[in-house]
Amino acid sequence: MKMWKTNLIAIVMLLSCGSLSANLKSFFFDGCGYFDGFYVGAAGGVASNHAKTEFDTASNIIFVQDLLPMGLGSFSSDIDVVNKSDNDIYEIRPWGEVFVGWGKQCSCFYLGGRFGINFSNFDLKTESSAMSDVDVDVIVTTGGDPILDLTIDFDTTALLDDHLKTEMRTVEYTLDFKPGIVFCDRTMVFGIIGAAFNRAHLRGHSKFDLAGTFVEITGQGVQIDESFSEFNEIWVDKKKTSAGFRGGLGIEYMLNRCLGIQLSYVYTQYWSLSESDEFTFADEGPPLIEFIHEASFSTKTRKQVTSIGIAYHF
Repeated sequence: MKMWKTNLIAIVMLLSCGSLSANLKSFFFDGCGYFDGFYVGAAGGVASNHAKTEFDTASNIIFVQDLLPMGLGSFSSDIDVVNKSDNDIYEIRPWGEVFVGWGKQCSCFYLGGRFGINFSNFDLKTESSAMSDVDVDVIVTTGGDPILDLTIDFDTTALLDDHLKTEMRTVEYTLDFKPGIVFCDRTMVFGIIGAAFNRAHLRGHSKFDLAGTFVEITGQGVQIDESFSEFNEIWVDKKKTSAGFRGGLGIEYMLNRCLGIQLSYVYTQYWSLSESDEFTFADEGPPLIEFIHEASFSTKTRKQVTSIGIAYHF
């Protein structure tokens, strides 16, 4: 405790030193160039939004028809329907920003930081479908001898229909480090390295339609007709705070001592987002029908912004 008090007294005495406080005041408040100090501004431009979406949906259908009444055991069929798709979706949207920042120019070098609030829509959709149409004719055998007058006709149609939507919140917050190089006094080329904070929303929909399963068994004076249909939907809905890495370049020209105009390009890569679900169904029959419906959705998003803005330097 005594040592802590001693160190605090030493820091206070050091800060009260005239030369040190003058240097600190000079560094933070006294400028040696057009770009020194605090500034506020606004910008507008266009945002190119891109989403790389992936969905992997599948359904496994097992059908078993009991033939014990005819002393022949059972007939079975196993069907897989798979829909796997990768899509790149793009859109162009208007974009706006208000920002505040501070920087220090020493000779031709500049170091600063900025905080921005961006406004833009991000709403991308994709869809895909897959279908399996199976028609099987079987001659049933028992003891190795074919029963030529007993046939099984199995006919089924299964459909997978998938939709995926990716959204980002309209308002986005950014925090950047801004280094630059000043030349000709009024012109600065700068870089932007920072982070963007948004909220991503993934919504997926997978529809499975076993449109018709029909079995006809004929022969030996016997006829069996069975039909079956089933419908199922899987919905996934996930929201997540998504941070992104920002990097870009720009140029600013000071029109006078206080007013500057900026041109910039910024690229933002966000975290990926994914969600999955499954559904299992069984009907003991007869006939016995089982199916598993699985759906997995994921998206990776990025944004490229080209803008022009104006800044007021205090």
